[in-house]
Amino acid sequence: MKSLATAHDRLDLSGDTIHNADVYEDGDVFINQDMGRQQVAREKGARVPIMAKTRILIMDDEELILDVVSSMLEYLGYEVELSKNGQEALEKYQASMQAGTPIGVVIMDLTIPGGRGGKDVIKDLMALDPKVRAIVSSGYSNDPIMANCTEYGFKGVVNKPFKMDDLRDALEQALKA
Repeated sequence: MKSLATAHDRLDLSGDTIHNADVYEDGDVFINQDMGRQQVAREKGARVPIMAKTRILIMDDEELILDVVSSMLEYLGYEVELSKNGQEALEKYQASMQAGTPIGVVIMDLTIPGGRGGKDVIKDLMALDPKVRAIVSSGYSNDPIMANCTEYGFKGVVNKPFKMDDLRDALEQALKA
């Protein structure tokens, strides 16, 4: 598939949805199209999210990653907010707190070219909410933040490329923290 948009168009025509996708740092996507949500849950023993209707904020500069990860999270039962940069993520997080509909977990790309990535934004989020639950995401697994995420304020890590189980495990870890 050339893009996630193409995948969505093809699947919308057939009435199916994307249930599992791997996103690679170079933008490649591997999509596993299954027959249906209930069948996937039975066959793969899918777990139910820890907190039903938990809101997840994803911050990533790549539209493709935002699309794929939001599809994965929605399949897992989460509500999803999207942000393309650090400033937008901070604004959405603060607005959700003020509205009384807090974000349960923030998943942030470690670096945003030409902008503020997770390594910078976590400090501001912690100033807004010392109990923020944030997961750092990156393809650069050798970065010290990825190796010692809790020392920087993160509750978990998900290394790109990741599978749905990796994402689910990181979310469960963050929600338990």
